[in-house]
Order: sequence, then structure tokens, then C-alpha cells
Amino acid sequence: MPAAFADTVFSIYGPADPILLGTDTTDPRAATSSALFADGRHGVSDQLTVHFGVRYNVEKISNDFASTITVESAENLPDAAFYSTVDPTLGFVVSQLTAYLFSLVDAASGNPPFASQEFEAFLPKAGVTWNWNSDISTSFIVQRAYRSGGGKPSAC
Repeated sequence: MPAAFADTVFSIYGPADPILLGTDTTDPRAATSSALFADGRHGVSDQLTVHFGVRYNVEKISNDFASTITVESAENLPDAAFYSTVDPTLGFVVSQLTAYLFSLVDAASGNPPFASQEFEAFLPKAGVTWNWNSDISTSFIVQRAYRSGGGKPSAC
């Protein structure tokens, strides 16, 4: 479309109040976590101790996100019928653009699929301690770390 025509359309929508939408969002989340673990050490000698352990972790996260966006007031949107009397092409463009804006509102509303995710982790641990004397020791421990994830459907 020519730049002058686009400027005209833009000026028609310029006074429209950008706060036309009302939003109602629910985002209940639930998480349960369970773990089974064991940890121990064994003195191999007076100076050497070995450490061992294991943890099995299960976490379940559920999300039931829902979003409803509504047009609370369309009175500031241009009237396509009025602009059709001024210029049929302009009226057509205004009607299509307004319909497109309402379709964006409809597309942004709704309930995405229920999201439920389960995370499991097996976390081993091993290490050694060297006792230099009764007051000083040096330890080296390696263990797998775990940070659970999460699921959240996008509303957009």
C-alpha cells in the first residue's frame, strides 16, 4: 500500500486506547518430590577413609495454565462502516485490520494442553579422605548434582 495511505490508516488507529484488553489468568502449579538415599564411609586404614553414597530423586510437576483475554471496550476502535462511506478501500482496510486485531485476541486466549512433567535422577557420590594426623585431613568428594526442571506452557 502507498505510504500516504498507510499513514492515513495509522492515524485512524492512533487515538484508539491501547488498553482494550482484560486478562484473566490462572496458573496453579503443584510439585511433589520424593527421594531415597544412602550415605556411608569406610575406614580403609588409620589414614584413608572412602566415602560413598547414592540418591534417587523423583519430582512431579503439574501445571494447569489458562489465560482468557477479552476486549472490554471496542468503542475507541475505528468504525469500518463510517470509513467505507468516505473511501471504500479505506473502509475495507479498516474492517480487515480490526478483524485481525480481534483474531489476535482470540488466539491469545485459551487453555494450552495440561502440562505434567516428571523428573528422575540417580545421583552417585564417591570420595576419599586422607588423615594427615589427628588434627588435619584432606578430602576429595565427587557427586552428581541435580536441579529439577519445570514445565510451563506458554500463553503466547
